[in-house]
Amino acid sequence: MAAVEKLKKHPESGRTMFLLELDSLEDWPEDLALGKSRHFVLFLAADASDVADDDLTAFAGKGLD
Repeated sequence: MAAVEKLKKHPESGRTMFLLELDSLEDWPEDLALGKSRHFVLFLAADASDVADDDLTAFAGKGLD
């Protein structure tokens, strides 16, 4: 299971940053427990050239949940 690493706060915005490294999009955890906020930014860097559109759509839904 992938572990979420809490990083220090961003010096300019004051936002708490987290890092999650996955071997595949399917490894996204069911519950991240990052705290409750209606505002967030998710930055994803991935080679999705071999990922089906439906799989990307499903992953995006998990990120929004």
